[in-house]
Formats: sequence, C-alpha cells, structure tokens
Amino acid sequence: MDKQPESTVEMFQRTLHINEALARKLVEGGLMTLEEVAYVPFSELREVGGLWEEETTALRNRARQYLLEQAMRDPGEGRADA
Repeated sequence: MDKQPESTVEMFQRTLHINEALARKLVEGGLMTLEEVAYVPFSELREVGGLWEEETTALRNRARQYLLEQAMRDPGEGRADA
C-alpha cells in the first residue's frame, strides 16, 4: 500500500504546528514552502494569514527554526561540493 505524498497543507500543519484552516489560508495566499513563510515580508505574511503581530512572529520563528534544524541535520545537502 503506497503512502500518498504529503500535501503542502499537511506539511505546514506538521512543521508549523498549526491547524488546517490556517495552513489552507497560507496556501491559498500563495505560500508553498517553509522558506516563503520564514522570509516573505512580514506584512505580507500577516495579511495572508490574517494573524495578529505576535502570531505572525511566532509562525515565522517556527518556520525558521525548522529550516535551521533541517540544515543542521543535513549540512551537505544542496552544496555542489558535498
């Protein structure tokens, strides 16, 4: 039995610890990667998610933390000389 690939909504829910409604808002707003959540202009993320300033900051921080942890786990990934 093959496992279905994880959708962007599911990935956002898992990695950012958010509910499905917020994850869908992010996708419907055009955000498709954790990098976009982490580094899109603050005002754009806040507008897309319909979040308070503190919630937007927390969401960005979770995305950045996850990306940092992944980079530390796989330091050679993405490098041509690795």
